[in-house]
Amino acid sequence: MSLQRHLAQRRLRTQIASIASIASIASIAHIPASRPSITRNAINSCFNKHIAAARRHHSNTSSFKHQASSHIPSNSQTSQDQQRIMSDKLVPANPADVMVIRDITPNITTLSVPFARFGIIDVGGRCTIVRMTGGGVLVFSPVALTAEAAAVVTRLGGKGGVKYLVAPDIEHHIFLSEWAKAYPAARIIAPQGLAEKRAATKGKNPRVNINDKFFAVLTDKRTQPMCEPQSIAPDFDADFGLVYFDMHPNKEVVLLYRPENILIEADLMFNLPAIEQYQRVDPATRRGAPDRANLANRIFQAVMRTNGNLVWARRFQWYLASSSDRARFNEGLRVIDSWPFETIIPCHGETITENAKEIFRGVFAWHFASKDA
Repeated sequence: MSLQRHLAQRRLRTQIASIASIASIASIAHIPASRPSITRNAINSCFNKHIAAARRHHSNTSSFKHQASSHIPSNSQTSQDQQRIMSDKLVPANPADVMVIRDITPNITTLSVPFARFGIIDVGGRCTIVRMTGGGVLVFSPVALTAEAAAVVTRLGGKGGVKYLVAPDIEHHIFLSEWAKAYPAARIIAPQGLAEKRAATKGKNPRVNINDKFFAVLTDKRTQPMCEPQSIAPDFDADFGLVYFDMHPNKEVVLLYRPENILIEADLMFNLPAIEQYQRVDPATRRGAPDRANLANRIFQAVMRTNGNLVWARRFQWYLASSSDRARFNEGLRVIDSWPFETIIPCHGETITENAKEIFRGVFAWHFASKDA
């Protein structure tokens, strides 16, 4: 099978996946805003109908599929190509040219870059670099390690370099190895299951070193209260509060930088549309620019917003993000709400520097109003 045909086939699968993702969101759009009692099976049934419809739609491309099917490469070659393609999707071709570097405070600098989910939905990506009080820095959700990014580490961390690399969930990890190689003394913190996910690539993704050693693995299904987080190390525990949402589909790690009351998180809460992360990108090349977003981006932005009508955002958090263990999820939210944060730095979308606590409570209003909350 020619590489061109294989890439076309890959794009077809990606389109189906993106439609299924949007369909899962659309499937909760018809749930009344009053949050009635509804079973997870009912949601899944609606979701599956959307997926089936998407597959039927794409099955009409049978002539293409017939031509491609007789040229299927070996399993190993297919896997290698897919790993490379996925890695390439996550890496801007010119990260130094599109990276936006911003000092949030004298102790915190963010590195913002373009990132499109499925190559279609503009959500942006953001790394947060934090000066630790004992020297060195913590790097939360690493992005491409450019010369400019390394300069930020030197400016904030001095001779201490990188003390900690945090994979904030099981999705944000593709650049861990690049940073770990450059800063071999850095301690990697990650959720349970990430090491196994990386090992499953069997070295076929050149950006993932399956031999990277994790210093601290956050444990799933702990019996301790959420207000008693797993201890990492004395210097980390002194600077950061931590809540680990192992029941979240992505297993989210949320930090509070205590010296400045700043909340740092990845996928627990988006703040779309993403503007800063595309500041150095030609708007005409974007699918999700606020004034010209396509349908998929408009739907996703409506769900992942933090202002205006938050019904869809609340449906997403209630029915999808927290459904596996809502009581425990709510307990984690209560811990975060008890923190005196004034700023929220998300990985996707805009940094929130005003009314952060009010915005947080608005997005998770159903959870705080729940009898489990």
